[in-house]
Amino acid sequence: MPILRGRSPAVTRDAAALVDTAQMSISEKVKAEGGRHRKSTIANSSSSQNTTNSVHLSTISSRASLASGSSKPKVDKEITKRNGTVGRKPGPKPGSRANFRQSKQDDISAASTLAANRLSKTSGPSDSESNDGGEYCICRGPDDHRMMVNCEGPCKDWYHCSCLDIDVEDAKELLDRYICPKCSNDVLFTTYKPMCRNFNFSGCRKAARIEMKPTPSMYCSEQHRRDFWLYVTERLRSNPSTTIGGALSKAEVASLARYFQDRHEWLSLGTKPKLTSTDPTDYPAGLSYITTEENERIELIRAQKSSLEAKIDLVHAQKKLLVMIHERCKTAALIPNLEVKDICGYDNRLAMNQSQFLQWKNTAEGNLAFETGVLGPRTEETSSIGMPLNFPGETVAESSSMAAELQNICLKPRKKCKHNGWRDIHGGDYQLSIQNYESHKVKLQDEVDEIVEEAELREATKDYHAHNITIRHF
Repeated sequence: MPILRGRSPAVTRDAAALVDTAQMSISEKVKAEGGRHRKSTIANSSSSQNTTNSVHLSTISSRASLASGSSKPKVDKEITKRNGTVGRKPGPKPGSRANFRQSKQDDISAASTLAANRLSKTSGPSDSESNDGGEYCICRGPDDHRMMVNCEGPCKDWYHCSCLDIDVEDAKELLDRYICPKCSNDVLFTTYKPMCRNFNFSGCRKAARIEMKPTPSMYCSEQHRRDFWLYVTERLRSNPSTTIGGALSKAEVASLARYFQDRHEWLSLGTKPKLTSTDPTDYPAGLSYITTEENERIELIRAQKSSLEAKIDLVHAQKKLLVMIHERCKTAALIPNLEVKDICGYDNRLAMNQSQFLQWKNTAEGNLAFETGVLGPRTEETSSIGMPLNFPGETVAESSSMAAELQNICLKPRKKCKHNGWRDIHGGDYQLSIQNYESHKVKLQDEVDEIVEEAELREATKDYHAHNITIRHF
């Protein structure tokens, strides 16, 4: 089972609600008592007003002292004036609005202190305090209370499910073992539990009970097992008559259930029967049962494949010639006293078709070029092979008056010449030809495999319909 960890439930909202409740409850009491007090000051005399306010202020001060944990009520200290008379501490007069507001603020602050004390005892550490400051996951971030999964490989590191694009519920239900990419190999890799088979039509993403004793189950519960087979029976054919193809009937499914004993036999339904080959080599068993017509077709396909392979080799040789012409062009550009340094470098041997190229390749000039990998100038033996006709007005330089490295090369500026881009054009043409030939070879091989498989299937099923005999009565 993978090791998961996530964030504990937060208590900050409960703590804030506790503070608000404590403040509001006391303030409401203060407002109610203050309203009654103001009504009594209008009806009563000033002497009775002072007495009532003193009692009221003493009550509020006592409540605030009890809330803040003080053992003695708060009283105004008497101070001695300089002339020997006794007076009170300077401040708002008893019964005034300023005195009432001051007592109200003291009451609220005492309630807030009490709520803060309760919060410090019940609340857990904050996010910054619970952060261990370590570096985890591929993001190298801290443990920020997102769901994480532990690598069971050598690194033993923790990874966020969101960084791995793993669903949290799938990690809880289906993840069997997680191995990070740097620890994965042919032996260690991430594994998942088999999903409930009911997923096919209900979307259940819980793990199947494959480890249940004594009989493993491919379902997460008995209810989903019943739902699955109810879904299967609803898709069966209600008509009990025999048909060729289509959905099976309930009687046919019941017969198959009695015949097959394990899951592998059920999975073999619909597969083509195979002959048991005693040959230790990879010789196809169907080749021993092909007809004469099939054998002739196979021989013709083999001849076509040999021709395609020869054409592919010829195109590879043309690609090698293209590389040699490019190298010869770079060598020609280094010759001193050359009017144009960035020359075109095109060689007319690239204009040869496959037949002409094969003829040139078999000459002494061609054999020497492919043996040494260095292309020289055209010789008299090959000067007529694939040589294009000159267009009107074209200036043809005398080969005898030129260096051997410059013979049979276009010396015009590369960007102003009609051969511009000849390297890319010929290289792309050769690559496309090779792809077409390879694709044709694959199609021919598929045809051979189909003929052999049909012969094997015909031999393997020859006894299946032996009772179907056609009798001619005329």
